[in-house]
Formats: sequence, C-alpha cells, structure tokens
Amino acid sequence: MRTSFYTFIVILVCEICYSSDRVAYFVITEDKRLSAIAQESEYFVKKYIEKRLYVPAEVSNRELAVFEDEMYRQNQEAASSLIEGKKLYEEFKIDQCFFVFQKIINNLEKGSAAFEKSKDYQHALMYLGNIYHLKGEITSAKETFIKLLMYSSKYVPDASYFPPDIIETFEQAKAEIKNLRRGTLQIIPKPEDAQVFLDGSFLGAGVFKVEDVFVGEHIVGIKKRGYLPYVRKVVVQPSLVEIVSPELVDFKEISERYEEISKIREADISGELLPVLKKYRKDTNSAIVVVVFVSGKVENFSLTGYTYYNDKLVAYGDTSVTISKDDSRKKILKAKVEELCNKILHENIKAQKPIDKISHKKFYTSWWFLGIVGATLVGATTLGYILLNGGEEKEDKSGALIISF
Repeated sequence: MRTSFYTFIVILVCEICYSSDRVAYFVITEDKRLSAIAQESEYFVKKYIEKRLYVPAEVSNRELAVFEDEMYRQNQEAASSLIEGKKLYEEFKIDQCFFVFQKIINNLEKGSAAFEKSKDYQHALMYLGNIYHLKGEITSAKETFIKLLMYSSKYVPDASYFPPDIIETFEQAKAEIKNLRRGTLQIIPKPEDAQVFLDGSFLGAGVFKVEDVFVGEHIVGIKKRGYLPYVRKVVVQPSLVEIVSPELVDFKEISERYEEISKIREADISGELLPVLKKYRKDTNSAIVVVVFVSGKVENFSLTGYTYYNDKLVAYGDTSVTISKDDSRKKILKAKVEELCNKILHENIKAQKPIDKISHKKFYTSWWFLGIVGATLVGATTLGYILLNGGEEKEDKSGALIISF
C-alpha cells in the first residue's frame, strides 16, 4: 500500500511538471567527418532527456539507422551490469544492486527483450524478485517471479545458488500463475505483413488474436524491414480484449524529413522555430524541441544547443570539446553533452521565458562585422598613404601644379 502511494506521488509530480509532452531532438553536424561524433552525441542527448525530464524522446533518423547496433549495445551493457549487480548482491548491498537490476530490465524492455528471449532479462527479474524477498516484500517478489514466468514459462532458477526460501516463493508463484485469469490480445500491425513478437516469442507475420493470455503486463514488438521497430508494454485485463494497432513509420519518410531539417545548419534558428521544425513538432506532438550543432575538427569541436518550447526559444548554450588519442571519446563526449544539456534543459521548461533573438553564428562571420573590418582597413590604408606622402606640392617641368595624396 505504501509503495503504491509513493508510486502515485512520483507519477503525479511528473504529470504536473511535464504532462504528456514529448521531446524531439536533433544533433546536426556541419562536417561529414563529424558524423560519428554527432551520432554518439545524439544518443547521449536522448539518454539525458529521458533521465532528467521523465518524458519520452521522439526517435530521430540517426537512431533508426543504428537500431540493431543499439540493441547490441543494450545487450552488452546488460551483460556487464549483471556482473556488477551480482557482485553487489553477494556483498549484500541490497539498495545498490536493486537499482542495477531495475535499470537492466528497463533498458531491455525497450527493444532486446521484445524481439528475442533475453536470458539477461530473465536473470535480472530473478535477482530483482530475490531482492524484494530479502527486503521482506514477499508480495512484490512473487509478482516479479510471475512476470518472469509469463515471459518464459520454462525458466528454472539455480537452486544451488539462491536460498531455499527464495526457491519456495518462486515455486509458489509458479503454482499461482496457473490460476491467473486470462484475457485476449489482438495485434493489428500496419503494414499487415509486419513481424509480430509477444514477450520475445515470434508469432509470425500478419494480424494475430491471441486468446488465453495471462492477465498482467506483456511486451509487444513489431518490426518490418524499412520501418522503425515498434515496442510497447501492454496490460491484459481479465475477460477483455486488449487491441494493439500501431502504424509503423517508414525509414524513407523520416530520412527525407531529417535531410530537410539538417539544412538548417546554415540558417539563423534563434528566436522563432523554423517552419520545417514547426511541422515536425506538430506531427510528433512534441512540445519541446532540442537542436544541437556540432562544428569544428574531430579532435577539437564545439556543441551549440537550443531548446524551444511551443516554437519559442527558451534556452541557449554551448561547450567546447577536446579529445586526444589517449582519451575515451565516449566518456568525454557523454560528460560534455550532459554539461550542455544542463545549460539548455532546465527542470521546468514550461516556466522559461522566451529569449530574444540570438544568432548561433559567431559575430566575426557576420556580414556587418566583415563590412566594418573592410571599411576600417580601407580607411587606415588611405590615411597611412596621406601621412607617408605628407600631402606635398610638386611642380613638373611644364609648370603644372601636382598635389599628391
């Protein structure tokens, strides 16, 4: 009861602060040699947005291009995090290992666990249930074990590793799951020949009506070559039909849109959001838009960021990045992206007042500055010539007076 109350308070606070606003984000490079850096920066921007603002980040084109790589990265992170979590568990650092396993579960549910039977996901759930048990929260432990068994009914815990009372609770969950009420899940993908996955199991391609699904939370994954993969957690209710009918987004459509957006690197994007970004913001229902420019050289470059709320510029900032051969680029880049985001993504963006017109271009590249410099040089040259020649009067052989300047 107490846990539910705290959960409600957290959700309420998040709702008050940001409602259901989404965030669209773009990292645009001014040089193709910086493409890899821009791609990694965009990944860290997304992670910061979802961690700091508690809102979903609208997927961008670069992440579409590296979706499989992203799943591989999540699997690698999960594998290393499991080792860390297991070590903390054996050192009886319960609170620390709880957050490690919870993070593994959350990350894998966004992709990998939806499209394949993830062993790391199953192990993380087993450890999480174990931790609940150690904390005396037997009901939560049993619910976690039931979630694990709904994902993989054949999972068998290591009885030589986990304490007997944990195994006993697991067996109780296994007995209870047989008595759970059932519901129906209907999945209607668009296009209809997309591949459908339920809790990591491949159902096939097309429309599916799955009956006798255990009530509770399940993971639906849908993908088709050339489209953005779709992942959603659904809750099946007893004796009811839960309908999932997503329309997959075409890669080509987003690629063309992103290519159009990338052209704004030559435009002045300060003050008011440009029309192309306004359209994207409305299409994705993203009240907040973050645009970051990457410029310079591979070893020494700058990140310049802008944040808009409802088409108005509300924050602006920049930071410089220097990376040597001996440095970990990802580690430094992550720190610098977080530094930039701290400047441009305040805790309550809605309360920020619009900023007056600011140009993202350096003043010394502006036409007015170059004009002043040019006029100054011409004036200085003319004055120097006059001073050197002294304005002397000269007379030629014909007697005509010549005044030189």
